[in-house]
Amino acid sequence: MRLPAPCVAAALALSAAVLRADAPGGPTETAPPNASATQSRDGVGAVVPTVTAPPNSSASQSRDGVGAVVTVGDVYDGGTLTLAPGDELRVRLASRGGDGAAWSFAFGDASVVKALPTEGAAEPGFETLRFRAGSAGLTGLGLVCRRAADPAAPPAGLFRVQVEVKEMMTRRRGLLLEEPDSGSIIYLIQGDALSVRLPANPSTGFTWSVASNAPSVLAPGGDPRFEPPPTPRPGAGGFQTLEFRVAGGGAAFLQLVYRRPSEKDSPPARTWSVFVAAAALR
Repeated sequence: MRLPAPCVAAALALSAAVLRADAPGGPTETAPPNASATQSRDGVGAVVPTVTAPPNSSASQSRDGVGAVVTVGDVYDGGTLTLAPGDELRVRLASRGGDGAAWSFAFGDASVVKALPTEGAAEPGFETLRFRAGSAGLTGLGLVCRRAADPAAPPAGLFRVQVEVKEMMTRRRGLLLEEPDSGSIIYLIQGDALSVRLPANPSTGFTWSVASNAPSVLAPGGDPRFEPPPTPRPGAGGFQTLEFRVAGGGAAFLQLVYRRPSEKDSPPARTWSVFVAAAALR
């Protein structure tokens, strides 16, 4: 959903409390989330782009013998994923509810995503549930955290993600966001490109720059580019585009500010921000 600034701040605090950046065996998690035709909207104004795992033929992926391995964490709750048959989905969630509480499968179509046995040693403070993408289809995948000794008690946590399995997939290479997308939550996957295109007028001395980001998740893609208006006029404004590449799984609060470079201590004339939840891929 589209979050106002106070809600985004609350999301940052929550993410910082339950995720850690250097946890072994999982995605890098950092404190924190009308563009492309590939994104969908939930009717409330949220930007929910379809997240697509690379085709199985990609040489850049590492293999588990069947398909790509896509890992998501707590911040991906409510997101969407598109997988190929044979891909493995790993959901790595912070343990909650104290002694005796554990995450387990709550709902989902087993023909689309089938639960796999847990493997490897337990990671302190986290639980990882594994699933295999099966037949083509669309399903909601829900997980619940509760105490086995008291199943009637309110759950300590819930996690939901929409999964689509496609036989023939086209890798979505990038997502373009513009001024109206500020305040949105964006769901991406490692390797995706993100472009932000905003109105700007360099002749006034003002320019867009990054004020907040997590480069380990969202790596800058070079210097901003200016696009003049179709009919150039002296002093006319155009658009400035900043580009990023999803470098790893986790979360990033991307905030851009519009100000003169010589006035860094002054309040910006404008701000723009989104919260990015990224799935890790290997």
